[in-house]
Amino acid sequence: MLRELRDELHRSQLDRQSAEREREEVSERRAGLERERAHLFDAAEAARRELAAADDAAAIAATRVAETNELAENSREALQQAREREVAAREELIRAEDLHTALSAKLNALEGLERERVGLAPAAARLLKERGIFGEGAVLGPLSDFISTDASAAALVERFLGPTVNAVLVRDRGVAEAVRAWHTSAAPGPLLLLPVDSLNGDASNGDGQSDDLARLVTSSSPATGWVRSLLGQVTAMESGTAFVDARGAVWLPAPESGPGPLRRRAEIADLRTGVANAATARTSMPTSDATCGFWADARIARPTQVRVSTRNSATSTTRAVVHAYSRAVAT
Repeated sequence: MLRELRDELHRSQLDRQSAEREREEVSERRAGLERERAHLFDAAEAARRELAAADDAAAIAATRVAETNELAENSREALQQAREREVAAREELIRAEDLHTALSAKLNALEGLERERVGLAPAAARLLKERGIFGEGAVLGPLSDFISTDASAAALVERFLGPTVNAVLVRDRGVAEAVRAWHTSAAPGPLLLLPVDSLNGDASNGDGQSDDLARLVTSSSPATGWVRSLLGQVTAMESGTAFVDARGAVWLPAPESGPGPLRRRAEIADLRTGVANAATARTSMPTSDATCGFWADARIARPTQVRVSTRNSATSTTRAVVHAYSRAVAT
């Protein structure tokens, strides 16, 4: 009986020791779980902070993407406008080149005709060719060489003067007599001479009228007196269909004929101005699209680079959000 009691006591002691060890193990596990729970709370809080930061970064990235897309669209529109301006400028340059070429060609042709005195009366042309036989400064030149005006006035003057526009100025009556003798022997054809010392060439021939032909032209010495004598107090009627001179005589010219030396010289003056203006316009235009294209490409390239950078930033932000969310879920 005593032995049984001793065995029972021994088993009770063993059970108590086992219970104490189990209690210690449970306490240790509880402490470990407490520490793990605190760690999980810290991890969850960190995940919430990362998620909030990721949301803010995603919002910023979305704003940057929207701004970049708008800038890229504006840049594309600017590039399109620059290309349209470039095309228009190149077309304008081609037109300016064509105009300059055409005007230069026409000017050269007319200057060639002027040098050759094409259209001058045969007798006057022959006299000018042989003027050397009369001495230096004896034969001065055609009347038209000493008159300048615009194209419209030149047409009126030529219609009124008719063949007289081919008259040749000579120094004095002595030269005129020598030319008369030459004309008799050479017989070049009709020829009108205007001796500078003739009383008919007196520059003080009347006061003139405000609308007479003499006031429409600019004459140079020594033809001034003859210009006043021929054109002074002569008025045009109905755009040059008739002319009234100082005597009241009405001159009805022939129908419109081809341009004479006055109109040709007026046209040459206009063409020279036109060629100069065309040359100025041509040189002032851009001849290369390098500048326009460079700046347009630069404007489109910069938004593209920003857009790529923004996309990379957005990608990194998305990864951070996913990572933080995964950690929160795992805890």
